[in-house]
Amino acid sequence: QTDQNYKRDERPGDGTSGIYKLSSGNIVPNTEKITIEVRDRFRSEILISSRALNRFTDYSIDYDAGTIIFKEPIHNRDEHFNPIMIVAEYEVVSSGGEDYTYGGRAGVKLFDQRLKAGASYIHEGQGDRTGDLYGADASFKLDQATKIRAEFATSNYDAGLASHKGEAYLAELLHTNKKFDAKAYYREQEPGFGLGQQPGSEAGTRKFGVEGAYRFSDHFNTNGDVYRQYNLLTDGTRDVAEAKLNYTEKHYGASFGFLHANDSLGDGTHRESDQVTLGGKVLTLYDRLTLTMDHAQSIGSNSNADFPTRTILGAELAATKTLTLLAAQEFTWGTGATTQNTRLGMRSSLWKGAALTSSVERQFNENDERVSANVGLKQTWQVNDSWKVDAGLDRSDTISKSEHYQLSTNVQPASGTASSNESFTAVSGGATYQVKQMTWDNRVEFRQAETEEKWGVMSGIVKEVDSNWAWSGRAQYFQTSAVTGLATTKADLRYGLVYRPPLTKWIVLDRLDLIIDKQSGGTGIDLNSWR
Repeated sequence: QTDQNYKRDERPGDGTSGIYKLSSGNIVPNTEKITIEVRDRFRSEILISSRALNRFTDYSIDYDAGTIIFKEPIHNRDEHFNPIMIVAEYEVVSSGGEDYTYGGRAGVKLFDQRLKAGASYIHEGQGDRTGDLYGADASFKLDQATKIRAEFATSNYDAGLASHKGEAYLAELLHTNKKFDAKAYYREQEPGFGLGQQPGSEAGTRKFGVEGAYRFSDHFNTNGDVYRQYNLLTDGTRDVAEAKLNYTEKHYGASFGFLHANDSLGDGTHRESDQVTLGGKVLTLYDRLTLTMDHAQSIGSNSNADFPTRTILGAELAATKTLTLLAAQEFTWGTGATTQNTRLGMRSSLWKGAALTSSVERQFNENDERVSANVGLKQTWQVNDSWKVDAGLDRSDTISKSEHYQLSTNVQPASGTASSNESFTAVSGGATYQVKQMTWDNRVEFRQAETEEKWGVMSGIVKEVDSNWAWSGRAQYFQTSAVTGLATTKADLRYGLVYRPPLTKWIVLDRLDLIIDKQSGGTGIDLNSWR
């Protein structure tokens, strides 16, 4: 029995750690699942990576305000300029009373487990609104190198004027051996399909194609793909064909290829690019510095929005055994727009998931999740036994022209931003000082865009006085200023004190918060509150 509705929010990172506002209030506590997804910027159906976050360790959430503050900046794009998305799944209290949500799945394995098939059913009750989803899937191994996979699902959501229904299909043929890899695929998701669980980028799309790679030797190979994408909402289509020759040694590599991309838009116009692609990589400075360059030169036509003439310069410096400094710069010159993207940052092999708090856990008697919840901020570089630091920069700039367009508004552009008004620069820096019985976390962020400027300061400290006493303090300050004249200020000052001897029947916990919210200017009502 449930009186809750399921919600899914998606939004791109903006280079800062917060505040991120969820679309709906009345969140049911402890139902949220926050994930950071990276998707291929040319083929949004390809999920490059997915990282599930943990409350306290990775973010803090205010259920009443419906806001999330992350413990690290969420960048807009990764070092290869693939878009980074924040996915928030949660439940909200429904006004429809109690109802039932249930489902099930059954499957079989036949022919020595070469054939696997199953069927699923989900019913979602929401008072006078109901949803049903039926699905079936199967996979079959033709031999050790070849596999077929297929899925089908249909859904129906009955909610009066908001009703929708649709179907989704997937079929894949994969073949892999020592010399040759091949894949053929077909996938479709009708606009009305689903109960809200799918990525927004795939709604109303049909995609099919073939891709393959052949290895001549350990150093020399070729790869290519041909695919078509349909936008079922606008009747737009995209055709892409690409082929490359690649040569790779330990200290250098090179590639050469051709690419053709043609968009047929719903108004009957065509946007086409034909390109020669070149790439190179050099490992130098005693195997510590990797330099890369990729260039796509349009010959003849250069009007496709996602495939203009493009140059990408990259560098990765292994500063220590565990720390890598990253730098990447992209320039594009197209008929519709000229763009620039910059990405500077750090990467540490030690810092993954909960391992980020391992040093805090070793040095504090207090539970490490409580310490992280109070002051925890993630820093990448362990400078010495006492200091960790982190720094990053995100920059995206688009100079739009009259022919600028997007094949799908549900997908971030491959380069630049969705609108010239959203060009931005985001800078962040952080430092943590940690000794045996104290940790002090700090972070400063600034983001400048044509529509809004915002900056934030976060600082927190936890001190173990002795085995009986400990205290903590935290300060968060966020300020925004929009071109519309709207200005906001949000501040949270916290002081905590705890008395908990190792052997005792009683412990004392005390916390004091001062919360300030201000809003002025623009077309809204001026607000000024503290509590």
